[in-house]
Amino acid sequence: MRIETEYMGAVEYSEEEIIQFPNGIYGFPESNRYIIVGTLTAEFPFIWLQSVDELDVSFVLTNPFLFADHYDFELSESALATLKLANVEDVEVLTTVIVKEEIQESTINLKSPIVVNRKDRLAAQIVLDEDYPFKYFLFKNKEGSSC
Repeated sequence: MRIETEYMGAVEYSEEEIIQFPNGIYGFPESNRYIIVGTLTAEFPFIWLQSVDELDVSFVLTNPFLFADHYDFELSESALATLKLANVEDVEVLTTVIVKEEIQESTINLKSPIVVNRKDRLAAQIVLDEDYPFKYFLFKNKEGSSC
């Protein structure tokens, strides 16, 4: 399949690549099917989450553990059930990135990560009980700081 995206142009994908968000993403309840575009690398630790339901909906994501050294949380029983998670090896944690014109002002949302069950291709944006910020500076907090 092929879609035309606003920021990435034409993107090819297969049905097997679609990740289902049964409850949508906050602010986008009608967009339930997404694909990941790109690959997280050390040189460029960002990917895109592209809706296949609404082509103008996409998010920049990253692995929060690359930027927040002490980031740790437990998923609630309801989150585990929603995601049908039985094995920790199936979990991938991502977080949304707000990219600012001044790159050092860019932030990630540690309070509500996107948790993916890679095996079953299910995902949810989870609001954590732990006291993490919605806006955690990517670069200002990196040196010697905890979340």
